[in-house]
Amino acid sequence: MADVETAVHHGHPAPHRHRFGIGWLLAALVAPPIGWSLHLLANYALASHACYPIDMPKSPVRPDLLWGGLIAIDVVSLALSAASAFIAYSAWQTSRQEMAEHRAAMIEAGEGRTRFLAAWGLLTSALFFITVASDSASLWILKSCS
Repeated sequence: MADVETAVHHGHPAPHRHRFGIGWLLAALVAPPIGWSLHLLANYALASHACYPIDMPKSPVRPDLLWGGLIAIDVVSLALSAASAFIAYSAWQTSRQEMAEHRAAMIEAGEGRTRFLAAWGLLTSALFFITVASDSASLWILKSCS
């Protein structure tokens, strides 16, 4: 009964939820890991098919086209992470003043859900952007089929 009274007294835990759709927040959370997974699978498939068996490439694709395809996949994955970061940042800016109470009260009551999801979307996007960028560096450092 006390929980119901507290909810009625304090209002909804995410009062700014109507300002930014939950679908966009979930996309900002889920798109970077999915983009990285597809990046990893596509790059591995293209690079390993072109270099199988060891010194005699099986693929009839020219190496410069293969390298261009790998770079294109990397750029798309980086763009997906950057777009997700932009969406999460927009949501965070929109819901920044969602609950202007003391921080300890927000943690205890679990208020500010929209802002919480936006902050995690920013973190996820940034981490997967760094992951894809560091993986993309191997295309420039290592020679193909090595």
